[in-house]
Amino acid sequence: MSHDALARRIQALEDQQAIVTTMHRYCHGIDYGPPEDFADCFVDDGIYEAQFPGSDAPRLIIGRNALEQFAADHPVAPQKFWKHFVMAPVITLQGETADVVSVMGRIDDAPGGPLIDVIGRYRDHLVRCDDGRWRFTRRISEVEVLAPSFASPALADDG
Repeated sequence: MSHDALARRIQALEDQQAIVTTMHRYCHGIDYGPPEDFADCFVDDGIYEAQFPGSDAPRLIIGRNALEQFAADHPVAPQKFWKHFVMAPVITLQGETADVVSVMGRIDDAPGGPLIDVIGRYRDHLVRCDDGRWRFTRRISEVEVLAPSFASPALADDG
């Protein structure tokens, strides 16, 4: 294998790991804060889109300030213990951009014990930023199943 081919393979592995790190930072940021850490997972004009079963219109949160407010409206530990998780990412790199499909969910601290109250998948588009970090340009949360007890103040109807 040539030096160039090996360098490309190593770069692809580093990019994939950096993308997974962004996905994990998202989970930590929404569960523990601070809101700026969550918002920093997105580019300045990044979009978070939440699609819920039975809903005709997705919830869109656009831009760094709105994303930070979204995270600020989400209670964090120790006020509320919930855990967002992501697993099984399939990453497709295209130079400085990437598309990722992964399984997601949220575990909630329910009265009878821990409850998985949301499952679905994320469809993500990321870009490598000038500082070398990978950030979401768009994250689509495709919620497939909701527990009857599901509640999210950050996703409440704006009226």
